[in-house]
Amino acid sequence: MKLRAPAYPLINVDPYFTVWSMADRLHDVPVKHWTGSDNTLIGICSVDGEEKLFMGICKGRPKMEQVSVDVTALSTTYVFTDGKIRLTVRFTTPLLPDDLTVLTRPVGYIALSYKSVDGGDHTVTASVLASEEFVMNKRGDDTTEREVLTVAGMPTVKMGKTNQTPLNRSGDDLRIEWGYLYLTAPQGEVREFVCDEDKMGYIMGTVPVSPVGDSLILLAYDDCRASIQYFGETLASVWNRNGETIETAIENAYIEYGPLMDKCAAFSDKLYCDAVKAGGVQYSEMLSLAYRQAISAHKLVADENGDILFLSKECESNGCIGTLDVTYPSIPLFLKYAPELVEGMLRPIIRYAKTDAWEFEFTPHDVGRYPLAN
Repeated sequence: MKLRAPAYPLINVDPYFTVWSMADRLHDVPVKHWTGSDNTLIGICSVDGEEKLFMGICKGRPKMEQVSVDVTALSTTYVFTDGKIRLTVRFTTPLLPDDLTVLTRPVGYIALSYKSVDGGDHTVTASVLASEEFVMNKRGDDTTEREVLTVAGMPTVKMGKTNQTPLNRSGDDLRIEWGYLYLTAPQGEVREFVCDEDKMGYIMGTVPVSPVGDSLILLAYDDCRASIQYFGETLASVWNRNGETIETAIENAYIEYGPLMDKCAAFSDKLYCDAVKAGGVQYSEMLSLAYRQAISAHKLVADENGDILFLSKECESNGCIGTLDVTYPSIPLFLKYAPELVEGMLRPIIRYAKTDAWEFEFTPHDVGRYPLAN
């Protein structure tokens, strides 16, 4: 991709589980939430015992040189070098429009591999550290509870705010402050700690990196079935509407990794080719960059009848979701690739039209009150 992006999508599931790099190089600034607040995520690569940074900010630590970055509809791929190896780091969120369970499954992949550039054999590991900012509105709002466990035999560590307060307030510039972040290192090891320097709680996974195949780290977020408050009722996301657990989601994400990557590549290629035919290469690059943003700006839940609701989140307004001025320009994407999601957009509007009220509480995560019609 020749397009220089204002922000690069890393892990993007919904308006709260959203991770971006807002710099040309992955280790130039802290990794961010879409609101611009830090979602500190640090990546360190060890080559023959020598550690260098490839993601985020870590004072005093030398950095690998970033060689390239490329974006497709469902993956963002970085390449780094330290003179000995070339490290590839690929972030994928499988937002496949024809599989709503996978599309809403709150699990993102970080895949790592390397090639020797000096002709030698090397011992390579990679570590990813995630901070308490993932589970709080603002760092330091509360303490965290952190636990090392196993999921389907895989080393896993989870972290959540000590005092859980789901769906407790409305607004725009807010982050999730309930539920639990999970980090799984299928072939590695995990740990949890409080950093002496910044006093934040962290969870961490370390995996061996191979020149053959991908080494995986999975990041997952469980909002504990408190996804949206809809006409006073708390609704779960589609992936766990029937009571599925986050442990099952993580296990399935790992088992299905290979086939899902093939499907992601096929869909990304289709979207790119469709866009080239419609508007040229620059247009196709712009759409590839925007796809994960457009999907993850919504929350997909099921109502009391089992019907889906696909609700968009405005960036800066008065806490609005599901507004027509956002729905209207986004509909062409979903009409082409997932018409069922358009029905999910329209159901709240139809229900609202049957009420006499001009305002109602309509809260994805914790965003709120708005007049639908002008």
